[in-house]
Amino acid sequence: MKVFMTGGTGFVGTYLSQELAQKGHDITILTRQKEPAAAAGSRSRFVTGDPKQEGPWMAEVARHDWIINLAGSSIFSKWTKESKQMLRDSRVLTTRNLVAALAAGELDRPPGVVGILDVSDRTHRAGRSIFAFRPPEEV
Repeated sequence: MKVFMTGGTGFVGTYLSQELAQKGHDITILTRQKEPAAAAGSRSRFVTGDPKQEGPWMAEVARHDWIINLAGSSIFSKWTKESKQMLRDSRVLTTRNLVAALAAGELDRPPGVVGILDVSDRTHRAGRSIFAFRPPEEV
């Protein structure tokens, strides 16, 4: 299965992309970094772009079976007016651009979409993963 992921170099995304690659899925990770430090394995590749801004990266989205949106500014900061706007923009603009990318692409069938807005250290306890990934049912 082909998976397009935003936030794939973050706390959850790094772990999830490695898990999916180990299970044989092909992962495309959108990253703002020119040369990401985190490698998800041989079944993954990186596309450079900012999910809050339209760009060439959007042409990649519709070529995938699943879209996983983990992008978003950290919630662990002082909640000022500016930081709240940044939090909102990082989620709303990213989602808006992903939807626009899907709408512009030629799809045989709509991909599965997963969006996770905020994650804390409670998502991974005692070395056990909370992630369960099942392929979409055939249409």
